[in-house]
Amino acid sequence: MLRRCAVADPADKVRRCAIDVLAGSASHSPPYEYRPGLWRDRPGVVALVRERALDDPSPLVRRACLETLAAGWTADPQVRSMLRERAVADPDCSVRTGVWEALVRRWPADPSTVDLLRERAAAEPTDLGRRNALRVLAEASGCAE
Repeated sequence: MLRRCAVADPADKVRRCAIDVLAGSASHSPPYEYRPGLWRDRPGVVALVRERALDDPSPLVRRACLETLAAGWTADPQVRSMLRERAVADPDCSVRTGVWEALVRRWPADPSTVDLLRERAAAEPTDLGRRNALRVLAEASGCAE
């Protein structure tokens, strides 16, 4: 039932809740802890979260899935590569921003994250996206005011 709700419920908040129960959720405030889902280690759960991160029509659900992947599967190299791809390719600015923040939180010492943020600060298609990239870059560099 949870898998069906995560994919097919008409309400994005219900789909997000189903993902949270299945896989877990990442907190959005310090210390940015990950709360594992009840079925996190069951076969197919991480694949479902990855699929929803790419294909869900709602930015709310895609962002939650990407943040959950970043928080709960930090050792999986496919997760980091997927996050880097979504940091550029997701059609929604809030999702891209959430991915940038997740990359900085989970892999703060990775120089490629700073390079990605610099590139996004120049290449984002909207002024909001460029401002968000600059803000996250400043936070990553420890110079946020």
